[in-house]
Amino acid sequence: MTTERLNKVKDENLSSGPFRGMLSDAGHDVCSNEKLMSAYEALEEKNFFFRSIIDNIESGILVIDINQHIVLSNPYSRSFFNKTEGDIAGRHLNEVCPEIQEKIAAGIDYDEIFIDTPSHEKSVIGFSRFNLRAADSSIIGNIINFKDMSVVFAIRKEMRQKEHLSAMGELVARVAHEMRNPLFGMTAVGQIFEMELQLNPEHKKLLDSFQKEAKRLNTLVEDLLETTRELRIRRKVINLQEIIAASIAVNEIFARGKNIEITSPSIQDLRIWADADKLEQVLVNLIKNAIDATPPDGTICLEVSSDGKDLRIDVIDKGNGISEELAEKIFDVFYTTKRKGTGMGLAISRNIAVAHGGSLSACNNRGSGATFTVTLPMKEKGL
Repeated sequence: MTTERLNKVKDENLSSGPFRGMLSDAGHDVCSNEKLMSAYEALEEKNFFFRSIIDNIESGILVIDINQHIVLSNPYSRSFFNKTEGDIAGRHLNEVCPEIQEKIAAGIDYDEIFIDTPSHEKSVIGFSRFNLRAADSSIIGNIINFKDMSVVFAIRKEMRQKEHLSAMGELVARVAHEMRNPLFGMTAVGQIFEMELQLNPEHKKLLDSFQKEAKRLNTLVEDLLETTRELRIRRKVINLQEIIAASIAVNEIFARGKNIEITSPSIQDLRIWADADKLEQVLVNLIKNAIDATPPDGTICLEVSSDGKDLRIDVIDKGNGISEELAEKIFDVFYTTKRKGTGMGLAISRNIAVAHGGSLSACNNRGSGATFTVTLPMKEKGL
């Protein structure tokens, strides 16, 4: 039988009889496998897509079961809590973030809260909670979404502070201007009395006291105006070491009175572009406040650092620190905890720092005391 005839018989047998059914089933299986593989690839692609969203979203996602154990976390949340995926998986929410757990237990689904971070610093986060449902709509857990709001909170705080200072500044400026006229009249009358009247020693003593108090009141008025108007900063190249040394020297008598040691860094070659008199005024005030806050035989430390863009001067005391309720008030005009204070030193100091394009802030130390930080921008001009 020829080859051509053999091939013809083979084709006839394959297209009929039992072979025909076997080929049909095989073709069907191939088609089903292809569809299954296609569906699997589509599922994998969709799974990768959703995983990519969860992994790259700039907010924290925690999925917890009905017993509040964490079953899923994204990289943002693990980084925020400084934990690995193995550390966080299966842990109770209360172990990872008790602040959120307390809010959820209280029935609060969204809020802004202060939390303690692994670096022992206070952060503000905004969180929201959603129910996680199964296919039959039963609740099987919760999805928690959160975001570090510390920067936003700081901006809000600064805006509120500026609005507050603006309103207070207008009021203070009006009061100061109203005080100026009668004060000028009182001082002028005192000078006339001193020149034209023959005063006995007792009256001369009273007039001197009157003039002294009038001068003190005039200084107070000038300080009030200083806190409300835009300062004129006269910048020049200055040696920061000299400014710090001069500021310490002014306060030396107060430090000796309490046997307090003041330490400062050696920064002889550090020159900055600033108003020498104004910066010295800030440091003198901060060091004096630190002496007042530090108990006898204590230590005050001045530290200087720079990131190349900003200069930072820290005045660190060993006092009782700043209570949370006072933290918002200490830079307000007229606010003081000192019996003989005017409550304008820190307000003026902050005004000077801001006029330089910098800032003045305060925070509590981990152990005891507080740190007041002056930040000034570094400028290349003249350096």
